[in-house]
Amino acid sequence: MSAVTQLRARTSKAHDKVDAAFSAYCLDVKASYERFLLAHAHALIAAEGVLAPARELPVWRPRADLLANDLRALGVEMPDPLTIVADSHPAYPWGVLYVLEGSRLGGRVLADRVPASFPANYLRAVHTPGEWRAFRSTFDAQATAGGDAWLKHAVIGAEACFDLYQRAAAVSPP
Repeated sequence: MSAVTQLRARTSKAHDKVDAAFSAYCLDVKASYERFLLAHAHALIAAEGVLAPARELPVWRPRADLLANDLRALGVEMPDPLTIVADSHPAYPWGVLYVLEGSRLGGRVLADRVPASFPANYLRAVHTPGEWRAFRSTFDAQATAGGDAWLKHAVIGAEACFDLYQRAAAVSPP
């Protein structure tokens, strides 16, 4: 079983909670869509903050600026980020990045629910061809090299990121 598959299995409950929280937003209603983006902003800024100083991560494309631009186009200011508990193990940011890169997959689906009159550059910032597959392959290689402890800390990072998004949805409810 690949490390990504193991990570997905170990974090499935946390992922399901986040999916349930964010599925309550009506993306075709401006006020609800604004709160959806605000919730993402509360979490994304903090999560990307974990990635910025991390070494040994593959190239990743930040999306905070896209999110800020979408909010600005709606006349909404970027909120202050929530906090995420940091772990100094080098695998921790890999778990955070797994959640953020996985959210690009969901963004592809959600973008279709957003009316054309609403800005949706953040949700439309999907993977380039082969990018998700390359991330999974690199993640698996890192986990193989790092062993059980590496994967354990990647799981901790992913769970912390899912918790961050869960708290963000509570701060900006639908």
